[in-house]
Amino acid sequence: MPNGSSKIKKAENFFEGGGDTIVFGDKIIAGHGFRSTPQAHQELQDYFSREVISLKIVDPRFYHMDTSLAVLNDQTVAYFPGAIDEASQNKLQAVVPKLIEATEDEAKGFGLNAISDGKTVICSDESESLLQKYIAAGLKVIGTPILEFRKSGGGVKCLTLELDL
Repeated sequence: MPNGSSKIKKAENFFEGGGDTIVFGDKIIAGHGFRSTPQAHQELQDYFSREVISLKIVDPRFYHMDTSLAVLNDQTVAYFPGAIDEASQNKLQAVVPKLIEATEDEAKGFGLNAISDGKTVICSDESESLLQKYIAAGLKVIGTPILEFRKSGGGVKCLTLELDL
């Protein structure tokens, strides 16, 4: 290595990527089960020096955390309870002041694969009932058609590149 620099530390456990992590305030909500291992969450916590809320994904239709959970602001998270196990549901209830429960049909319409700046949510327009839940939580909603992109298994969040400037 040039100039005697130290070795680059490689991850020891499998972490699939951004679809399995969502920042919630000063914490990271991370999923495991289909694409990431739970042991990777400790590595994330050590590397980023942030508490990781580790959730076990149990429904293969929601293989990434961001297909079944959306952080809407620092107080509010929307999620489909059936995508994660009971212990994970209890963890969310303990750390999130305001939880919005989505139905299975709302989640299958990719309304949870959303982006939010804390005031406005941009998401799939397929589930009017979920959009109404967002509005009832005090958020502005921009619903957009994603039918073609949905064929590849993703939604609005999958179409974005987050930059923390």
